Amino acid sequence: MARTRLAAVLVALSLGAQLAVAYAVAPLLFARLDGVTAGELAGELLHWVEWATCLLLMLAAFLELESGVRRGFALAVFLLQLVLLIYVEPQMHALKLAPDWPEGPSRQAFMSWHAVAQTLYLAGVLLQAGWLISWLRGMPGPDKRTL
Repeated sequence: MARTRLAAVLVALSLGAQLAVAYAVAPLLFARLDGVTAGELAGELLHWVEWATCLLLMLAAFLELESGVRRGFALAVFLLQLVLLIYVEPQMHALKLAPDWPEGPSRQAFMSWHAVAQTLYLAGVLLQAGWLISWLRGMPGPDKRTL
């Protein structure tokens, strides 16, 4: 049970970091800074949160060897994060290095990849929330005789 609780803490840390950076910090950056600076800072923060998520979820999956469903959630998010880090982010970065950036066709391609990244990121957040819900449902409830 202690391993499962530790895994839940790791997933909660990962989920909290992802929610904080993507849905609180990034909008604040775009509200306070110019678009280019905000985008660079948000991208850097998200990059490091994705690496931290990979690490935390690999540890959670290792701790959840007995629970196939929750281990599957953790591994699915880990794979989503790897796709973001190894494939999607390099595509986006390469487009930002194009000579016509940010005014030409590379901006449209970048925005398409950005939509893919946002979709994968949201899918990862929802899977982690599903993991935590699965864990909470598996917890023993209060003894009804004492209520």
